[in-house]
Amino acid sequence: TWHHHRRCIMAWTVRLYRTAFSNRYLLLTNTVVSVVVDGLGDVIEQKLERTCPYDWPRTLRMAATGLFLGPISHYWYRWLDRVLPGKGTVTIAKKITLEQFTIAPAEIASFYCAMCLMEGKSWKVAVKEMKEKFWWTYMVDLIIWPAAQFVNFYFIPPYLRVVYVSVVYTVWCSILSRFQHKGVPSSSPK
Repeated sequence: TWHHHRRCIMAWTVRLYRTAFSNRYLLLTNTVVSVVVDGLGDVIEQKLERTCPYDWPRTLRMAATGLFLGPISHYWYRWLDRVLPGKGTVTIAKKITLEQFTIAPAEIASFYCAMCLMEGKSWKVAVKEMKEKFWWTYMVDLIIWPAAQFVNFYFIPPYLRVVYVSVVYTVWCSILSRFQHKGVPSSSPK
């Protein structure tokens, strides 16, 4: 009957959720979520750009960034919670400050260099493009991520942090995709 099938589906879903977010599979789950979200951000951006024909290799390159950014985020949040445990306002402020001045700039630089290299550009061109786009991207990062990370560190349980960040990251990836493929605004924010 329908009720029996519904109960089976619910039981299977709960089992899948518990398995995926268990310590044993959490790195894999976080990586897969990052790959999907990075690709989804580009899909959204291409829809907004009305890209025609659709550029699947571009989406695959964006998704591929999740293969290294997902594990980095996984280990980063584990380390951050170990070094700065708790949900106090001062602790959260320290986590956000540490994130904004260490991992955020490194991830932005890594993203642009990796994208350029995957597009077949030379290392020299990759570094040049990263330098051109870094400050605008970092300024936008400072607008979006501190508030998002406050919610993350205050309300989200540690095992769901990368998933929550990935949801916000969908919007972020759309912005990164725009900056990567359409450029940043022409006047420098420096």
